[in-house]
Amino acid sequence: SKKESVDDYKSRWEESEEMLQRARKELARLTTVEEANGQLMGQVAAQESVIEGLRQERKLWGHELAQQGASLAQDRGRMESQIARLQAEVTDLKR
Repeated sequence: SKKESVDDYKSRWEESEEMLQRARKELARLTTVEEANGQLMGQVAAQESVIEGLRQERKLWGHELAQQGASLAQDRGRMESQIARLQAEVTDLKR
């Protein structure tokens, strides 16, 4: 009958509206999740950049420390040589 057809269409229409509302809510949630994901990815990229900078700085410090160590070793060698020379001079002057 016509009334049953109208009721059936009305029921289908209401179901379609409900499905559309659920889909819109899911889309809104998905959009929020995508925005949060984008922010997190930006934070991760920034942290990776900081980590890489720290690695480079540590590498530079390692090289600088090695150079300072070599320089100190040379200074120590010169000073030990000078001490030995001065001790020999003192010994000669005592004679």
